[in-house]
Amino acid sequence: MWAALEGMEGRSVDVAAESRAQDPARNASAAASNATGQTSPMSDDVKGELYLLKVASFNAEVGGKRHLVATSLSNFSVRVYEQSGSRSQGSLRLVCGIAGHEAPVTDLLFLPDLDGPGAVHLLTSSEDGTVRTWDVGRLLRGGAGLGSILGPGDCVDTKVCDGRRSPVWSISASASGELLAAATLQGVLIWRKACRASGRGAPQVQWKKAVALEESFCDVVTQVLFHPRHSSATLGQHQGGGRSAPIVLAACGEDGLVCLFDLNRGPDEDENLLAVLNAESSVAQVGFFGPSGSGDGHLWCRTNDEAFVAWDWALACASQGDGGEGDVAMAGGGDEQSELCRLRDARRSLSESLRRAGVEANVDYLVDCHWDTSRAELRVCAGTGSGGLYLFQVAVESFDGARRESVVRFVGAGGIRAQANFLGQGHASVVRSMDSSGAPGGYLTCGEDGRLCTWWPSQRTGGCGAPKGRLGLTGGGRYKPY
Repeated sequence: MWAALEGMEGRSVDVAAESRAQDPARNASAAASNATGQTSPMSDDVKGELYLLKVASFNAEVGGKRHLVATSLSNFSVRVYEQSGSRSQGSLRLVCGIAGHEAPVTDLLFLPDLDGPGAVHLLTSSEDGTVRTWDVGRLLRGGAGLGSILGPGDCVDTKVCDGRRSPVWSISASASGELLAAATLQGVLIWRKACRASGRGAPQVQWKKAVALEESFCDVVTQVLFHPRHSSATLGQHQGGGRSAPIVLAACGEDGLVCLFDLNRGPDEDENLLAVLNAESSVAQVGFFGPSGSGDGHLWCRTNDEAFVAWDWALACASQGDGGEGDVAMAGGGDEQSELCRLRDARRSLSESLRRAGVEANVDYLVDCHWDTSRAELRVCAGTGSGGLYLFQVAVESFDGARRESVVRFVGAGGIRAQANFLGQGHASVVRSMDSSGAPGGYLTCGEDGRLCTWWPSQRTGGCGAPKGRLGLTGGGRYKPY
């Protein structure tokens, strides 16, 4: 039996009370009616539960260091907060509400403030077929308007993905901040950042269409993700030897395939396609990871039927060169060198790990996965239907003496270690989203019980303190993505 689980203590924010007080649904309806003369779908009274779909955070430099948190609600709105003080003793102050979409918000993204201190933009994508850019930095810089509701007229740029307003399921920005990718029904759309003059002072961000990737997909694209390191170049930028600096993008979908592209290899989609990884079932989420000095050359994937797969994507791409120019590497099926791990029933493997730790609970779904740099290990977060959350160690960094480099070693289904729990009274229902950018010092979660929770390591083991605030959200209709 493993040692007792570590505990994670938490606090929560009552997003519902604030949302009800400002009533963003009706504000959005009024704004839409005033702007178009038409009635917004949000104008009717919202019925059923209101819950949180997505959470994202960002460290900004606006008159000092600011930690921003954004979460989307099932009434098509978004709330942006600033976290002050420590995670355990601090508070979340409302920066603004956003009510600019006519359908559920599917993704949130803070754009890196590469235009200088004070430049902070939040991007939102939606089932209404648009990607919108919001100047959050303007509110933080001036102070005026803090806590207000932003409507469509406050959006600095709107992109409509196609004439049919097909849903946009995911967005991602390159490390350079120059490129924006969107996952759609038809494939992947990529825009290039431009700036235009603004009467509000600083130039405003807008996006110009650059590339469309449509031939590599057989079904809906569910997520796009730029590599955190290998996407800092600009289009057309070259490195030593006349070679183009890589801009690596991963795109996955309901066809079970994960496609890897280098957008700087040429204008042709076939030229840009590096490798195709086969998860064998509809993909829900992917992420890059790797040990120090590896350049995040690995990729994890969770599927909609709760399988977990990991690959050495750099090795898969390198095998393309072995087949000759124009050939694309294909990895999948469980016997390729590039595949590092495949848990076809991850829930069972993780539940067995809990029992080895003396915890009688069954995992119902996977939430997220991240590489913990402080512990040099890959961690999976999984949950129960009643709101329980657990962290599991599935891989560790080790030194390969023969290769004289750090490598990732997966422990196998029987070696998975349950490490920490978030039980307490943090969540009472399914957790929809986790932000682990502050790990291991802190996490953010949100879910169908309407709670936005901040977590940090407890000084004691085995349990979690109850969050200092409780959320009970009402209003909004239930929502199922794709």
